[in-house]
Amino acid sequence: MSPFGGVSQIEFLSMARAQKATDARDKVFALQDILKLLGPISFPDSVYTKSTKDVYTAVAKALVTDTQFNIWGVLHHAISQGRL
Repeated sequence: MSPFGGVSQIEFLSMARAQKATDARDKVFALQDILKLLGPISFPDSVYTKSTKDVYTAVAKALVTDTQFNIWGVLHHAISQGRL
């Protein structure tokens, strides 16, 4: 069974993207444990001393280099939705 309860990674990230947060880093920190169910992904620690840019850059690097995460599927989804 999928760790996302039958929802694909792409659908899960798309739903999470729409959520509101007063601090943009909270979106990443809230998802990190859930996404780690996919395997060993090197997310940044949940520390607020790093800038939002640094946190998002670290996550992007982790997702691109992780072989278990379907980054190409995410990019395809974004393009098909007119987001890229």
